[in-house]
Amino acid sequence: LTSEEVQYLIAAGLIFSGIGSAIQVARIQLPGGFRLGTGLICVVGSSFTFVPICVSAIRMMMREDSANPCEGDADCTDAWAGQAPPYLGVSAPGVTNLGQCNKSSGRCLRSGREAYGAFLGTCMLGSFLEMALS
Repeated sequence: LTSEEVQYLIAAGLIFSGIGSAIQVARIQLPGGFRLGTGLICVVGSSFTFVPICVSAIRMMMREDSANPCEGDADCTDAWAGQAPPYLGVSAPGVTNLGQCNKSSGRCLRSGREAYGAFLGTCMLGSFLEMALS
């Protein structure tokens, strides 16, 4: 990941820490008499030890096929990996998408954004489970 992507990762972790803290303090009433959150002042924080785990998970997921069909690299429209500007986050056939089409399966490999979204969504669901258990 580029330094900009790592900064984005850390910022997303801090934003979700704030959202998680608000949910914990609010103690939201759920159906069946259950509540989400403790109702106490507590801070849901991040230690940023997830960054190396995230980097390896994103690399692993970028080797997997997405749902997008392709016949060549130009058919894969999501930017595959962060490149130096001006290609950061922009699809440029033959530059950022080189090797993205898996010709044996006829599917594009996951882009970095898809892999990051999957990782972030999994982390958010995991933190909601933690809050529900509290």
